[in-house]
Amino acid sequence: MTDTETVTIDGTNYAIEDLTDKTQYVISQIQEIQELLNKKRREVDRLAMSLDAFNAVLKKEVEDVPVEVENE
Repeated sequence: MTDTETVTIDGTNYAIEDLTDKTQYVISQIQEIQELLNKKRREVDRLAMSLDAFNAVLKKEVEDVPVEVENE
């Protein structure tokens, strides 16, 4: 028995080999976009963590700086 590669679309399984070239192309585009989105989410997570770290450093740096008060 050979394993047939399948794709599930809206809960229905389809054999890849039974799909048209255009359908296979569309599926490959969707997969590539999903991979790219996942990569970009990881990049955003890293940037958010970096921003948090820099904000923490900034707060530490200004702890001992006198606060300037406006004259009324």
